[in-house]
Amino acid sequence: MIELSISGANVFPQAVADLLCSLSVEASIFPTINVVKSSDGSFSQEQGACIVFPDCDRTTFASKVWPALREAFSLQCGYMDASTPGYRGCTENFIRESACPHRKSSEPPECK
Repeated sequence: MIELSISGANVFPQAVADLLCSLSVEASIFPTINVVKSSDGSFSQEQGACIVFPDCDRTTFASKVWPALREAFSLQCGYMDASTPGYRGCTENFIRESACPHRKSSEPPECK
């Protein structure tokens, strides 16, 4: 099982559901409101979605699901919790270690 959290100005849960349906990917989508810190230190709210993929493997996620979500919603990264292989952190590092654009070598593998 993979749980993915994404947010952004154009992330609408129904649009996420429509996209995943077109990809024939089973998922449960929950709307979220996220408080995010900007580079200038201010905080703002973003709409988003928590997406649970009950039966999605790493290969399918990396080659099919994440590229489609990333392109459709102009995402840089997302936060995920994958029970197999026991990973928690940035989607980009799940796909390819150290690919997260927000990661510095001394920080844990998750986006800020």
